[in-house]
Amino acid sequence: MVGEFLRRRKPEASANHPAEGAALLPDGASSADDDSKMVPVWAEPLLCGSKAAHPQRPCLGGECELLHLPASCVARACRVPRGGRGMVVVCAGPERSGSTWLFNAVRLILQATGERVHSYWIQHLTQSVLVKRGLCRTGPDAAHVVVKTHHWSSEWDPASVDVIFLTERDIAGVVRSYLRVGWLSPGLDHIVPVMEQYVAEHAKWKAICTQVVPFEAISNPSAAEREQLAALGRRILPEGAVVDYDAISGQVAALPVPTHHMDVVSKLWPAHLSSRGPLTREPVGKLSEAEAVELKQRLAPLLVQS
Repeated sequence: MVGEFLRRRKPEASANHPAEGAALLPDGASSADDDSKMVPVWAEPLLCGSKAAHPQRPCLGGECELLHLPASCVARACRVPRGGRGMVVVCAGPERSGSTWLFNAVRLILQATGERVHSYWIQHLTQSVLVKRGLCRTGPDAAHVVVKTHHWSSEWDPASVDVIFLTERDIAGVVRSYLRVGWLSPGLDHIVPVMEQYVAEHAKWKAICTQVVPFEAISNPSAAEREQLAALGRRILPEGAVVDYDAISGQVAALPVPTHHMDVVSKLWPAHLSSRGPLTREPVGKLSEAEAVELKQRLAPLLVQS
């Protein structure tokens, strides 16, 4: 049964937080029972650092759009997605809206099945990019594909993917986060034009998304966060699947925040840019309550559309 297939066996990493990539397998099962490779031949050119993936080109770090997997997963055997067809999931959301949490939550939920999962950062989404990364792969070549992206693109077919998740955050919180990391200059004359584009792009995503994930519900481990995890699982897992969402929450929370460069697997930014890390410098400015009210008034027509 699907529920038994996903039920977590006794964890090896810790009682509450299994190691990333650990499958939720039935009692007595082992990933060694499977003979499917995590990176099949067709995907080898996409694996960053592999001999087939532009061996002369160094990894582009935060801008790298190749496949990055935890070292423990690359050589691990895995299952082909059930039915010989993987889920293709787009995790969208503008910067500072929780899109990295969303990306990691989705990939860890899918990894819990023990099936093949490939995850990517894509700057500009196109149909050819999706096809190259496994959109149409079936049978033994099938993989679940998880894509993180920020900016709107009209060069792909939303109907060709299975699920589009979108993060959303109160606009005043977005601005305060931008100011916190130095991405905006203080003053509404600087802030409003940037946020107009931000809100307009978000409205386009919202018109096609499958489900909106509110930042305020996922910003900290909580019952609300676990409800969001369960809602994601209901969209991407077979009906009746049983997953320990407390364990998934723990895995997300335990992802290490890098010191200097973005983590190419989790896509987490360094501590000084992450909401989970301390600031290494003073914010360039703050948004007062009065400015927040005026900001929302000036953006009201766009906010209504979104």
